[in-house]
Amino acid sequence: MGHERPFTGEHWWSKDLGMYSCICCTQRLFMSDHKYVSKSGYPTFWNHIIDSVEYKQDKMSRPMYTNAFEDPLLKNKQPEHRCLCSNCEAHIGFVYNDGPLPFNKRFQVNDAAITFEPKPWFKLPELSKETVNKVKKHMKITKAGNDKFIHLIHEEKKWSLPSYENRVKREKYLVTKKKNAKKARTPPKKSQEKKTEKKVEFDIKGETKKVEV
Repeated sequence: MGHERPFTGEHWWSKDLGMYSCICCTQRLFMSDHKYVSKSGYPTFWNHIIDSVEYKQDKMSRPMYTNAFEDPLLKNKQPEHRCLCSNCEAHIGFVYNDGPLPFNKRFQVNDAAITFEPKPWFKLPELSKETVNKVKKHMKITKAGNDKFIHLIHEEKKWSLPSYENRVKREKYLVTKKKNAKKARTPPKKSQEKKTEKKVEFDIKGETKKVEV
């Protein structure tokens, strides 16, 4: 009672973005961000949406399966609680205490108890054949134009035509112009002027005499 065979559902391997809701009352239970990869063969989550899941402690045990591969590290573990939908109290799965941080919980959910709603923007827009052909033609034209331009520059450089020389001169001029603009923006350094120190000396008569050093 309470569990299906492992590796038989549709949601245990999926990594699409969306919401997982209860199949009975369509209440949202888990997000795709809460899901993580597990070897149990069931959809496993490390957290749930607030106030969407309730816990119950009863003696409902999971059955022993034959002819079904299960990870030996997870096979004989006993669950801590049984998780229910908080709205309709439908059985969802079991909760174990060997999950990842920060809560160390593993919600092992029945695939038949949940439904998946993908995000609307996750689907790629469908393009008609006419638009696809237009895009392909445009890509071919742009590629051919780029190839012709590169070939033209190569020929100009090979024959040392004036158009190529003018282009090189213009590039050098733009580089020097940028350097000069940067120099003009930087403020000039203040020249360190020597400060004259004044010393006071006295004559024989006792009068002050100024001496500059």
